[in-house]
Amino acid sequence: MLSLLLLLIAAGGTPSPSEVAEAAAEVLAKKARQAEGAAKPIAIQRALDAYAALVREFRKDRKRHPRLRRCRASLLRHAERLPEALAEHDAILAGRARRADQARALYDGAKLLRRLGRHEEAIKRLSRAIERYSDATRTRARASRLRGSIQEHLGRLRDAERSYRFVAEKCRFEEKEAIAAHDALALLALRNGDRRRANRWLNACLRTYGGRAAKKDKKGAFLSRQLAAMKAPSALAAADP
Repeated sequence: MLSLLLLLIAAGGTPSPSEVAEAAAEVLAKKARQAEGAAKPIAIQRALDAYAALVREFRKDRKRHPRLRRCRASLLRHAERLPEALAEHDAILAGRARRADQARALYDGAKLLRRLGRHEEAIKRLSRAIERYSDATRTRARASRLRGSIQEHLGRLRDAERSYRFVAEKCRFEEKEAIAAHDALALLALRNGDRRRANRWLNACLRTYGGRAAKKDKKGAFLSRQLAAMKAPSALAAADP
C-alpha cells in the first residue's frame, strides 16, 4: 500500500484519507517488527490498533477487509500471539470474503494450528481448502503440500504420499510447490527404503522442469533455484551402497 501511495503522489494524484491511514498502519507495522526490547510490544499494539480501526471502517469491503485482517494476523504471529492471529483468519471465514481470500484464510489458519500442535484441525482446514476452492490453484497446491507434511509428521505415510502426489501431478504449473512435492515424494520413498521409486520421482521432476530451468531468463533462474534447493539428490547420494 505504501509503495502504491508513493507512486500515486509522484503521478500527481491525491490519495484518499483511507489510503493515507492504511499507509500509516503499514509504516507502524514495519517499525513494530524492527523494534527491540520493552518498546516492541508497545509498537506492535500501536500498529494493531491502527489496523483494527481500518478493519472496522472497511468491514463491508470484500477486497480490503480480508487484507487488513491478514495484516493484523501477521503482526500477532510476529508477536507469538498465535490464538489471536488464528481468530483473524476465522473472522475472514465468517465474513463475506471472496473465494480466494477464504481459501487463503483456511491455509494461513492451518499453519497456525500446526504451530499450536493442533494437527488434526490443521488437516481438516487444509482439506477444505483443497476440496472447495478449485479456482484457487496456488493455495490448493500449498495446502496439499502442507497437509502432506503434517501427515508425514504424524506417521501417516500413505496419506502424505497422496497429498504430495496431488501437487506433483495436478498442480504442475505451480512450479515451486510442484518441485517441492517431487522432492518430498523422493525423500518419502527413501524413508521407505525404495531407492528406485525415489529416482523415478527425481527424474520425473527433471523431465518436467529441467529444460525450462536451463534457459537464461528470469523464469529459468527461478526454476533453477528451486531445483538446487531439493534435498533428495544429496540424500540419495548419501544412501549409495
